[in-house]
Amino acid sequence: MNYFIVFMLVIVMCFELKQACPSNTVIFSNGLTPHRILNIHCHVGKNYNTMMDLKFGENKNFTFIEKQKRYTRMIIKCLFRDGSRSKNVQVYRGAKGPRCYQTRVWVARSDGIYFMKNNIRPLAHALDW
Repeated sequence: MNYFIVFMLVIVMCFELKQACPSNTVIFSNGLTPHRILNIHCHVGKNYNTMMDLKFGENKNFTFIEKQKRYTRMIIKCLFRDGSRSKNVQVYRGAKGPRCYQTRVWVARSDGIYFMKNNIRPLAHALDW
């Protein structure tokens, strides 16, 4: 009977570890001057591309679940474009295993691009145009 209880505990623990990880979010925001549109083109590997146009003060969320092969990292890269200025940015880099509840905030302003990770620290200047 004791072996059966141990067996059931091991089975329950295995199923608990295999539960799906909740989604992660990258938030983009346009903090440029009014009447300026921020164009963002993102890609995840070679398979998924997305484009978005943000008006002044607008936010857009890019929500995803990390599904990956073992010992590989999920990397999301985006091209921020404001008129003649553009910047390639790695907006998300996963760990070797899936991460849960991750949030990245990217805000484009006239003097550069600002970044905040998991709402822990305040928004900080990360890149110049």
